[in-house]
Amino acid sequence: MKMKVDYMAKLPLILQDQNLPQISKKIALRYAYKLDWMQRDYINVLIPMTVEELNAETKITLINNEDMLWAEVDSFEEDHYTYLVMFERARDNKVKQEAIKRRKDAIVATGQNIPMQQSEWWAVNGQANAMASQMWSAAIQQWWKNLQTLQNV
Repeated sequence: MKMKVDYMAKLPLILQDQNLPQISKKIALRYAYKLDWMQRDYINVLIPMTVEELNAETKITLINNEDMLWAEVDSFEEDHYTYLVMFERARDNKVKQEAIKRRKDAIVATGQNIPMQQSEWWAVNGQANAMASQMWSAAIQQWWKNLQTLQNV
């Protein structure tokens, strides 16, 4: 229970960090819902996977089978940070390392950088992000008050 409280207290900072890729924030929010015992299918409805996430899931399976073909970058237009973060879940092998290296090279080649992506994202979603942070904070405070009330009884 303490882990959940600690995580929920840090979640607003994670969501507001402009230096984190969008995918990292989505994973953090999904994990928060998981800690709150929400069912996986409902979490996927609230925070649907992007095309890149779905493709990365498929590639992870193939990377785990050490199929070098799947280390390739299909398009420089993709969100390479999504693949980079998602590939961390693959089994550690030569194909995984090559896939990560190629995604890093693609980030450099395309000039993708987190601050630019996040500043654009923040301009569009900053208000919703701030409201979500306030809601989480209020929920944690209420939960803490309830816990203290129960301990005093």
